[in-house]
Amino acid sequence: MTTIKKFKTFLALSVVAGLIYGVGWSTLFAITSVEVTGAPTVATKQLVLNKIGFTSGDNLARIPPHEVEGNVEKIGWVLQARVSRDWLNKTLAVTVLPRTPIAIYKGVVIDRYGVRFQSPTAIPTPLPQLVAASPQLGVDAYSLLRTLPLAFRKKITRIEVRPGTNYFLTITEGEKVISLIWGDNDVNPRKVQVYEFLRLRLENKDATQYDLSSPNSPVVK
Repeated sequence: MTTIKKFKTFLALSVVAGLIYGVGWSTLFAITSVEVTGAPTVATKQLVLNKIGFTSGDNLARIPPHEVEGNVEKIGWVLQARVSRDWLNKTLAVTVLPRTPIAIYKGVVIDRYGVRFQSPTAIPTPLPQLVAASPQLGVDAYSLLRTLPLAFRKKITRIEVRPGTNYFLTITEGEKVISLIWGDNDVNPRKVQVYEFLRLRLENKDATQYDLSSPNSPVVK
C-alpha cells in the first residue's frame, strides 16, 4: 500500500472515529431538556421523570427509546409510553397515556384490559362496583358497558358477573335503588329500551326489580 493510500485510509478512519465520538460521547448532543406530557399531576410527572433515568447533560444519542418506554410503562397507571428525540433542539420527549378506570374491583380501580391500578388522580365520577371471580371478568363487563347508552351507564352502581357470564346490575333512579337481572351480554340496547318503557308505566312505580334476561318477556317485581 502506498503512502498516499495509507494516509487516505487513516484519514477515513479518523473521520469515522470522530463522528462516532461526536455522536455518542461528546457534548454535541447533550440533552438540554426532558419533556413529559400526559402525566395528570406534578407528582406523577416527577414519577415519570424518575423512571426515564436520563436528564439534562446526558447524550441524546445514547438513550435507548424502547428501554425508556418499558421503564415508564412499569408505572401502574401508565397504559402506554412513547419516546422521541429532537436532535435539533436536543430535547428528549416522553408522552404517556394513562389508563382509564371503568369500575372498582376489590377496592381498586380496574381498566378495560382487566388491569388493577392505583389511580393517580381522584375519580371524576362515581364508578360501578364490580363483583366477579377474577379481573378478567372485568374485561367482559367492559364489553357490556360500552354497548350501553351513556345516560343509562351513569346510573349503574354495581355490576355482578356470575358463572356463565350472567350479569346482574344495580342502578339508581334518583334515590330509588333498582335491581336488573340482565342475563347474558346480548341485545343490550333492546334491554335498555324495554326497561325505560316499563319503568315509566304507572303500575311499575314501586317496582324494584326487572328481569330483562329475555327482553321480549320481561318480568317486573
